[in-house]
Amino acid sequence: MSKFTDYCKEKQNTFDIGTIYFVMVVDEETLSEILNRLDDSMDELVAQQKFKDWIEMEGFLDVQYKSRLESILRGKSSSIDDLESEMKNRIIVRKQRLFNHLKQVLQKGEI
Repeated sequence: MSKFTDYCKEKQNTFDIGTIYFVMVVDEETLSEILNRLDDSMDELVAQQKFKDWIEMEGFLDVQYKSRLESILRGKSSSIDDLESEMKNRIIVRKQRLFNHLKQVLQKGEI
């Protein structure tokens, strides 16, 4: 863990003359849960929509992915800005894998 992560863990639920320091530290396990939940959510969303082509689908999914990720993180008192760069990279890779999978599914006509 980084020094910043350790600092945040120390500051959780700490009060300082009217100011509340609270940062949810998202660990690897929590991030995995978030990404699994997000994958499931996106699969369900795609199943409900009718897309003509990948370009239309990709634009829609990109907006939805970002929005849903921020919403899930906000529910955990965090945000994408609070994550370490290694975790951000993990999200990017996972998103790309999901999008590649969905593109193949669309091209096969399974959507």
